[in-house]
Amino acid sequence: MANINEDATPSDFMYDVFLSFAEGKGYPFIDYLHQALLDDGINTVKYDEITRSLLETIEKSRMSIIVLCENYARSTLCLDLLVKIIECYDDAKGNRVLPIFYKVEPSDVWDQKNSFATIISEHEERFGQDSDKVKAWRSALSRIRHLGGEHCMDYKYESGLIKEIVKETYAKLPPLPVLLEIKHPVGLDSRCEQIRLQFEAGSFLADVSEKSSNSIDGLKNLQKTLLYETGEKTQTMEDSTFEGSSQIKCELSHRKVLLVLDDVDTIEQLEYLADGCDWFGSGSKIIITTKNATLLDEYQVGVKKYKMEELNSHESLQLFCWYAFNMNKPVEQYADIANRVVSYAEGVPLALIVLGSHLKGLSVEEWEMALKKYRMVPNSFSFLVDSF
Repeated sequence: MANINEDATPSDFMYDVFLSFAEGKGYPFIDYLHQALLDDGINTVKYDEITRSLLETIEKSRMSIIVLCENYARSTLCLDLLVKIIECYDDAKGNRVLPIFYKVEPSDVWDQKNSFATIISEHEERFGQDSDKVKAWRSALSRIRHLGGEHCMDYKYESGLIKEIVKETYAKLPPLPVLLEIKHPVGLDSRCEQIRLQFEAGSFLADVSEKSSNSIDGLKNLQKTLLYETGEKTQTMEDSTFEGSSQIKCELSHRKVLLVLDDVDTIEQLEYLADGCDWFGSGSKIIITTKNATLLDEYQVGVKKYKMEELNSHESLQLFCWYAFNMNKPVEQYADIANRVVSYAEGVPLALIVLGSHLKGLSVEEWEMALKKYRMVPNSFSFLVDSF
């Protein structure tokens, strides 16, 4: 992706969809499509609404929809944006692309035939046949052949096409990052980023135990959240979690899903949220965190158990400092005591969070007294964690 920060992550996205089009005969269709996407909760921006850099907007959009019509290639701006869209797609940072062939044959676009041949020839006359700009435009148009898309040649079917585009947009949108709910994801980015792009959809259901609260409504809301985060529209589930379970299986059984179920404490929660391998497509992964490892023995799905590795010393210090100092390193006069407190926590994330929160705003002398107390009082660490 040209000019984008190499450390960019999915949380840098500002929009769901960037809508690229050439103004002209297809403009009413664009307005209808734009409104349909917004009505379905897809944060969509048209290029003519942008006040910031258009190239930056493309980088910060999870997906681009390109409406290709006969006069699309006449706009050098559209062609420049197309080059950027293809660059973002090729750089594998999570950006997706959906071409819409609006009253134009797809092969005319990627093979530059008929009206597209005429227009590109005009550009070559203007900029030169060997112009790098024209070569980039030709290459980007050719790449469209590998991106699939929707084809509309008849006004009578535009409403149906728009519905299909909205549906396909949901299916193509990359999953939202599972770390969004974590305030300071120290040590997790490097571990999660490696696998994130291997899945078509993802959902992170945090605090399952607390949110379900052993009530049917709680589980229903978690089911709806799962469907929403994986890009599926939730239908009315009446008063039954059974219908919610059926909908999850129906909508996601063909998709490769990464699902994280955090803090599960009953088998019922697993049964209503992920009760079988056939609920999700081939290659899907379900990650369950629980304080009760024996619970997984009751789960009628093949389970591999893992004990979470502790954070290393560098990661531990970063996480602790975020809660103690609101930054990722200690204040200079606290450096020595901070390292000793971190050592006491032994790389346990919750311990680091609790200790940082308890010590925040205290003097170095008060830190020394607190650390001495922690080490002298039996089970003081357990008490701190339980009281947080």
